[in-house]
Amino acid sequence: MKKIILSLLCIAPAAYAITDDPKSDIFNVYKYLRDSQGNCVTQEPLSKNRCESKTTAVTKNTEAFGYLGHVWGTKARYGYNSRVNADFGGSQDLDMDGVNDSITKYSGPVSTYTAKHYPVAVKSGNYTYFVYSGPFTTDINGGRPSESEIAMATVHTPYSMGDINGSVNSAAGFGKGDSPFGHAYYSSTGTYTLNKARCYFPTTNYLGSFYDPNTPENYYEREYRNHLSNLFDPDGDIQCNRSNALGIYVGKYNHVTKKVSRPVLVHAKYTDDPHDNAVINVDEDNNILIVVAARGPRRGAIMYRTQIAGDIKSFADVTPNNFDYASVLNQTAGKTLFETNSKQYRGMAYPKLFALPNSGNKYRIIYNVYCKGRYGDQATVINHISCNRPTGGYQARQLHTAVLKYDAVSRKMVVSNHQTIAAYGGHYAIAKAKGNVISLAFNLHKNAHGDDRINLYHIFSEDGGYNWKYIDRFGNRKALALPLTTISDFTKAEVFKDHDIDYSNSETVITRTYMKDIDVYVEGNSLKKVYILTVKSCDSSTLTACTNGQGYLPTTQPIHSMHRSFFNGVSWSTTKLTDNVDHNYSTGMVSRSLDGKRYDVFYPRTIDSRNNALAGGYVSRVSEYITATSSSKSFLEVNIASRSPYKKDYYKNLCEFNYMRSVLHGSDDIIGIFSGANPYRFEPSTVNNNMAASPLFFLSRSGEIKRLPTYIPSSALEANLELVDGDHYISCKVDL
Repeated sequence: MKKIILSLLCIAPAAYAITDDPKSDIFNVYKYLRDSQGNCVTQEPLSKNRCESKTTAVTKNTEAFGYLGHVWGTKARYGYNSRVNADFGGSQDLDMDGVNDSITKYSGPVSTYTAKHYPVAVKSGNYTYFVYSGPFTTDINGGRPSESEIAMATVHTPYSMGDINGSVNSAAGFGKGDSPFGHAYYSSTGTYTLNKARCYFPTTNYLGSFYDPNTPENYYEREYRNHLSNLFDPDGDIQCNRSNALGIYVGKYNHVTKKVSRPVLVHAKYTDDPHDNAVINVDEDNNILIVVAARGPRRGAIMYRTQIAGDIKSFADVTPNNFDYASVLNQTAGKTLFETNSKQYRGMAYPKLFALPNSGNKYRIIYNVYCKGRYGDQATVINHISCNRPTGGYQARQLHTAVLKYDAVSRKMVVSNHQTIAAYGGHYAIAKAKGNVISLAFNLHKNAHGDDRINLYHIFSEDGGYNWKYIDRFGNRKALALPLTTISDFTKAEVFKDHDIDYSNSETVITRTYMKDIDVYVEGNSLKKVYILTVKSCDSSTLTACTNGQGYLPTTQPIHSMHRSFFNGVSWSTTKLTDNVDHNYSTGMVSRSLDGKRYDVFYPRTIDSRNNALAGGYVSRVSEYITATSSSKSFLEVNIASRSPYKKDYYKNLCEFNYMRSVLHGSDDIIGIFSGANPYRFEPSTVNNNMAASPLFFLSRSGEIKRLPTYIPSSALEANLELVDGDHYISCKVDL
């Protein structure tokens, strides 16, 4: 088999490079994705050959039968992406079955992941348009399955969903926690053990000349390994019955009829990773733009735009040509793990997309660029803007921005006005725009380590992102030169400080800051107030889960808290809102009242005594009333959880909610969107038992939760939302 792979590489060595045409990159297009005429979308030779030789297909711009989201499984293995805080120790058996539970820092419902993508929902006129990720069924007779075929339709679901299971427990069978897709896992000795799916093979067997002995196998892109290996065909040809594909959907809610459309599949991306979820926005002429996010330096962003304004069934691929970063990053060699002299355009990760008013339908996009590849491929640091790592072996995730505009001649989006915003180790950001006012908050990754997220910074623009300002300690607004690359640059923009950022300071990172949401109050074209929501781990905590430096890993210890930082027009203040969050990735949202005095924070609440080390919780609200002289809080538990861990069958029918995302320009009837699921094990949907039960929900300012229909008859153009009764389990149960 190795000889076969090497011969493929010799015949077409350029086939795997990043090219100007995203359809020719293996990292972007799912190999069975077809257009409305039945043509394979991918043009990469190996993928196209596989596509054209099969009858299996999924067609873009086709309607799905209802709203079901993506779930990120708690990988049933020890090792990569399955770590827990060392302090978790013997408390790791939450369901008292005698087996320590496999926990990962990613878990649960992720169809509206992540806080760094924005917006995932936007109100324009009488409609709220929204995007989410989820599984999909393959075409039957060239189209959408009929009502009688839905329950038995073949499911192409994100790979990671196949790893959801009750535990590595031989007693668990289908419907009892074990996914119908099987799983593979690491043993306690670090040896990879095959189980049912038999879907793992040594990297050296098939990477051939691309194999880098300095790079641990775990850090090769899974998509690349899958693509080259005939032993690992993620479409189920040989041994693997899971599909490495992420469905990207769009939906539309009608505020007049109070009904929602059937969702439409816009793209199926060749990955299982919800970091590739999409964002959406609408320009002045009601043209809708969707950006499917990138991840890493190779797996790229894809852009879709409606051909008919407001019509969610008319999306066309408008992905721009590559943007050449060579001069921006001062790189002459531009080396990455798999490609040489890569332009790396499609590394537009964690996008924040804002339509600029009175601009001729331009968008401002703020995003991350993953600097070069992973371990072993970078020289000693020259300077931060060069995109070389400052120290260690991690990727520097720089913060960049550009303008996007549709070109009717090329029928593509065009990138212009590129700027590097921040480049000191790495940064994750959140942003909100009102008109031309853009408010941007971000943290810093010390030593370029993505898990060492510290400090809070804020800058803003009042002209659509062409010029930027900061607020000094006296509340004065001052011009800011980009990029931020020095300690003094970041000191200007600092809101609060967890740790020093000087690389000569080798202190262990204890306190970490995770970005969640931001809202602004604007008068005219001037920024007046800013409200930033964060989750912190190990803030003033002396527990061993913190002092061991592993506060970024899951634990049942009460080390997490949710905070807000508020600029009142004169100065910043930061205060803790609650201790009742149990995971760094438990993600809430903030929505401001029209008068700018009330800020409603909805978040997934878990009281300390019920910490389960899984991201999410039940829906709760903190309302904060802020005036020039005082602030007060009120609390509302919208949806009550009644389950405590360390009991038999704890995971059975467990349901938690997460990634509550604010609607851009939302009205009081719908200010947020989120999803729910069992964050630990597979719970089959009654629509199709090969899909996980993971419905989506809308949220009103008053705290009313309505579930999006999981099934919509083909005879119906729209369907009603379903009022959730507040029961924790029924809220997640998916019924026809």
